[in-house]
Amino acid sequence: MSAHLWTVHALHSLQPMFERLMMKRGISTFTVVVALLSGCATQPPRPPVGAPELEGFEAFATPRTFDGPGTVYRIDSDGKRFPVAEIVFRVRSGEEAIPKYKSRRDLSLNQFLEALGASAEAMPASVKVNLSNVRSANIEATTGQRQYVQDNDVEPTLLAWADKTDPKAENEYYLIREVIATPALTYKVDKQWLVSLTVDVKALKAAGYKGEAKDDGVDSLEMDRRFDKPMNVWYKAERISFRRAMGAGPGSPKYTVDRKTLKGVL
Repeated sequence: MSAHLWTVHALHSLQPMFERLMMKRGISTFTVVVALLSGCATQPPRPPVGAPELEGFEAFATPRTFDGPGTVYRIDSDGKRFPVAEIVFRVRSGEEAIPKYKSRRDLSLNQFLEALGASAEAMPASVKVNLSNVRSANIEATTGQRQYVQDNDVEPTLLAWADKTDPKAENEYYLIREVIATPALTYKVDKQWLVSLTVDVKALKAAGYKGEAKDDGVDSLEMDRRFDKPMNVWYKAERISFRRAMGAGPGSPKYTVDRKTLKGVL
């Protein structure tokens, strides 16, 4: 017996009890039956929207005006990134208000200083020796401008690009599909990490930091950063690989392309 028919049979056998209970509470039997039967149907999954962490976004190491949708790069076996191309897609954009979003990523002290707008060169010598020290930090924002490329625009454009450039089969390429830019950020870092590296607010201000620092009263320091214009902070990338199309005739694409969304590639 199917799950749907079993539910109908069970409801029929329990009908007297349901009716007495529902009449007492002022709810119709019909309403209950519809609700239960609706739960039996398979609902198509809805695409995640809104909060970036639900959509596979990652934070750049530093805010930037470049690396928008259409950026193609490769990463070698040592984790070094090499730019490849800027492919022109039809890029769509729109403003969006999001709940206070916290993404977390590892930052070196040098990256952290750069993200705050403080010059590492202007820091004391005791700080400079620790620029490669790494710690995880929260990055927060409440508003942003999203730029993205839709699926139906991606593949034809990639294939046209491949036909012209003949990408190397041994390379793995990456394509930035979406970015979220914001005019303001808050960084939340471990106070003891900064203390251990002899970094204090006075030194940061002297090195060019123009924001405010706030102690959360527990174990973190919150530091804000505002920009003259929105900067790209979060991205979503795909790994793309090309294979020669078998038996491709004149006028047909010479390659096929495989795409896979990845996290943590920048």
